[in-house]
Amino acid sequence: VLMLGSSLGAIVGLGLGGWIAQQHGWRYAFLLIGAPGILLGLLLLLTVRAPAPVRTRQAANEPGEGWLRTLTELLRMPSFLWLILTGGAAAIAGYAIGTWSPSFLIRSHGLNMQQAGFLVGVVGGTGSTIGTLVCGMLTDRLARRDVGWQIGVPLLGTLLSIPFALAYFLWPQGVAFHIGDTPVPQAFLFYSAFGFFGVWWATPCLGAITHLFPAHRLAQATAIFVMAMTLLGVGLGPLLIGMLSDVFLPSLQGESLRYALAASVVLLVLAAGFLAMALPRYRAQIKGVAAGKVVGAVAV
Repeated sequence: VLMLGSSLGAIVGLGLGGWIAQQHGWRYAFLLIGAPGILLGLLLLLTVRAPAPVRTRQAANEPGEGWLRTLTELLRMPSFLWLILTGGAAAIAGYAIGTWSPSFLIRSHGLNMQQAGFLVGVVGGTGSTIGTLVCGMLTDRLARRDVGWQIGVPLLGTLLSIPFALAYFLWPQGVAFHIGDTPVPQAFLFYSAFGFFGVWWATPCLGAITHLFPAHRLAQATAIFVMAMTLLGVGLGPLLIGMLSDVFLPSLQGESLRYALAASVVLLVLAAGFLAMALPRYRAQIKGVAAGKVVGAVAV
């Protein structure tokens, strides 16, 4: 439920933002979509109070660890390290595809800005919203039978998303049907499926972290995982595809972005490989044994 925020944001931001950009220019789209954040921030400040912190025995009686020591101990845990690598690789691909999809639909499938924003935001965002809820419910149900499904579900979703992503990028022009005045390219049908499965990695991986660490380390562990997602995903994903598109431009001309995006699927393959490495280590740790040692010991 918490992770629905990004999908719902895409529905409003891209769907409404595309219309604003088409009618009034992209600068107004940034201003009008971003301005409510200030109002929401003020509302949060004035109405929400954080609960008093719960002082556990560890927090009350033991000296706090230094941040660097905690970071070192966290990264020495194999399952956690593979989850961080998963978050980085999948986020680079996800943010790159999400950022450049409207431009891809405009350049390779002849849509205008409003139509591309509507499809990627409203249609694609709805698929991601449903996918987020389904993967959360599926993970909770299956993990009761075998804790390995906490990683198995995101692995399954990532593997299923790869062929849909490739089909989306490489499918030729052609209109499947219209939604009102908006033509829906045949290729976009694959994007809808990709949006559904492509989000399956994030929510269960965050949930897995909550099972790996005690309360006094959970916040830092979560912060490290989210940092990998945002620093690499937001910071590197769109930039990487833009640079790759420029490299392809002399030889591929107007289709350079298509093949730059298709190349990003390699990162999803890497993410699936990282999840496959994390799965047995996570299962062993949760069950009480990590490479022959008791939970809480560091396994290499």
